[in-house]
Amino acid sequence: MAVNIDTVYQKVLATANKEQRGYITPQEFNLYADQAQMDIFERYFHDIRQAETRMETNTEFSSSLDMLEEKLSVFRVNDQVVYPDSHDGTITLPEDLHRLGSVVYCKREQGGYGKYLNIEVEEIDKKDIGYLLNTIHTTPTARRPAFIRLTNNKIKIYPSHPEVYGSDTLISYDGPAQFFNLLGTLSFSNGSTSATYTDSNNEGLIMQYYLDSGHMPSIVDGSKNTNSYSVTSSNVYLSPDTLIVAPFPTSTGVLTLSKPAIQTGTTTVFIAVGNVKCNYIKKPLTPSWSYVEINGAALHNPGSSIDFQLHASEESALVARVLQLAGITLKDNNLLQIASAEEGKIIQNQKQ
Repeated sequence: MAVNIDTVYQKVLATANKEQRGYITPQEFNLYADQAQMDIFERYFHDIRQAETRMETNTEFSSSLDMLEEKLSVFRVNDQVVYPDSHDGTITLPEDLHRLGSVVYCKREQGGYGKYLNIEVEEIDKKDIGYLLNTIHTTPTARRPAFIRLTNNKIKIYPSHPEVYGSDTLISYDGPAQFFNLLGTLSFSNGSTSATYTDSNNEGLIMQYYLDSGHMPSIVDGSKNTNSYSVTSSNVYLSPDTLIVAPFPTSTGVLTLSKPAIQTGTTTVFIAVGNVKCNYIKKPLTPSWSYVEINGAALHNPGSSIDFQLHASEESALVARVLQLAGITLKDNNLLQIASAEEGKIIQNQKQ
């Protein structure tokens, strides 16, 4: 499905040389390639909006909307579990997120083992959340949760949970983005995935967190109270995004972790419950034409190159767009006109 980056580069060079426009270096090409891919990728969303407003015959292989959805399908990520950063309901979204879709709260049905409800978390404009919180009938609840966008990659879930420490009654709290103090302390050995805790009540709590959400909880180093800390800090014992890899301890007083501890010691930790999932469109990987230099010439190295992630049908559009960007940079009006005319024909054909 992907477009081979060397194929595009060779076609770009062949066209540029044919027009006697000179050599486009690998460094220049990589810059143009990234911009070209993002331009075409971003155009999908505008084309989908236009296609949804047009009347089309329902044909199996030529529907504009179906073709656009197929091109985007490789970038769709569904049911991605995300974990809260702290007790206030703040969640850092995946690093490769481009556009956020729906956010859902996964909750076990009352009295039902293995049966879960996916409750959609409604997005609220940041300017309106204050009014909702001040009115009893509109305040978000566990059955009617809401979220606001703090930044492009951070959201905040409501209702949030109070910051409570050292109590085995924490299990009574219900709702999305739960973030609780693990009872007692946890002891680590550098390089080990086993950790020992001091409070036996943790077995029931961790099991309950797992059963309630259907996903393994994340464990957060209490010395930083966030997943975004530097793992080189002298008082940090866990790597970010460390998960408890079993729904209950494999032996009394011992947790098995998904990542080894980074130093020996004892600390308090937090449990970030995995009961929030999101659907999103991820960003394409940055394309890269990698090479090795032999006798002064750049020879393609496919092992370390990154192909375009766009649909195979976009090869001609990528060639035309790279040539267009090269013409702009080189201030070559003829090359720019040739590439722009070719790109215009491709876009017109796709929209017919």
